[in-house]
Amino acid sequence: EDVVAPVAPVGDAKAETPAVEVAAPSVKEVIRVLKALAKRVDVRNRKEDAIFEEFGHYCLKGSTSLEKSLKESQVELPQLQLQLTESDRKRQALLEEMKVQENDEASCKSAFQAARSIRADEVKTYQKDLASLTGNQKRLQDLLATQDAASLAEVGHTGMEKNGTGQAGQAVDAATALQHLSLSSSSSAELLELLQDPAATAGQKIQVAEMLRTMLEGVNKDLSELKASEQKRKSVFEAMERAKAEELQSLQRSLQEKRERDAAFQKQQAFLRLEREDTASVVDDADKLTKTLKNWCDIRRKQHTEMELKMQEETKSLQSA
Repeated sequence: EDVVAPVAPVGDAKAETPAVEVAAPSVKEVIRVLKALAKRVDVRNRKEDAIFEEFGHYCLKGSTSLEKSLKESQVELPQLQLQLTESDRKRQALLEEMKVQENDEASCKSAFQAARSIRADEVKTYQKDLASLTGNQKRLQDLLATQDAASLAEVGHTGMEKNGTGQAGQAVDAATALQHLSLSSSSSAELLELLQDPAATAGQKIQVAEMLRTMLEGVNKDLSELKASEQKRKSVFEAMERAKAEELQSLQRSLQEKRERDAAFQKQQAFLRLEREDTASVVDDADKLTKTLKNWCDIRRKQHTEMELKMQEETKSLQSA
């Protein structure tokens, strides 16, 4: 048999009252909890919105800054390359000028050495000619100072008989002195013949004296011309030497200045290369950071959208409850 549970009478107030009193507190509690949950969801939603708004500003600011840096670097990079190319062109032109001047310097030094060598040969020749002419001058002066032409001729053929050994020796000395003179062979032979000819006349003796004086005058003239020519060559060489020295100094100063400019170019190019490398690195880094930031911001927006949908669903659920 079915067992039927006892049912309280409808008019029995005492039976209904306990059930209503037990249910009322539970509904209030649920409503309170639901409201609290809804408030917490709303607070969390507001916080998320504030955080996302701040993050949005960060994304916008960061993206703008990176894009600006990227554009500036992209504009600066070709300019740096152009400056480096122009600097290298100027340096190459400077190096060509230095090469020409270095060749000029070497040519100047070579010409200087060649001129000195030529001058040294000229001095040697001058000293040799001077010694020869001076020797002739001394011998002729000694001959004319010790004896006149007549005595020379007389001693030449009567010295042993009239004057003895001393004057004979003077004749021999005179002949020897004439042999040592740097004269033409015909002049020496003619004088020696007149000196040694025992039949020489007084006129011939006078002729010998005149010849000796003429020879001395010729030697003196040659000496004067030789010294004048040497002085002129010396003056010309000294002027050339000063000019070449000044030219060499000017070339060396110019080369030194160009070497300093070349060092400045090298320093400038090293700086430009470093700047170019840094700028290229900035372009690469800015591009990578821009892509990374964009990806990160996209992910965060997607997360925010998902969270918004989830919170909206929670809010609707709470409102429905």
